[in-house]
Amino acid sequence: SHLSVVDSYGNAATLTTTVESSFGSYHLVDGFILNNQLSDFSAEPHATDGSPVANRVEPGKRPRSSM
Repeated sequence: SHLSVVDSYGNAATLTTTVESSFGSYHLVDGFILNNQLSDFSAEPHATDGSPVANRVEPGKRPRSSM
């Protein structure tokens, strides 16, 4: 979804949200939209040569994304 707001002074703000896939994580709970944004990370933390993959899951990291 996307939201844009402009006030009478010309100040603008935008917000874009995503749940990744069409139906997010495909799980439903009351009051929350569950996303599957972790799928943007690499499933394997190391390449075949043993070197760490740049897009591996780690605390504090943001996934590389096509967005």
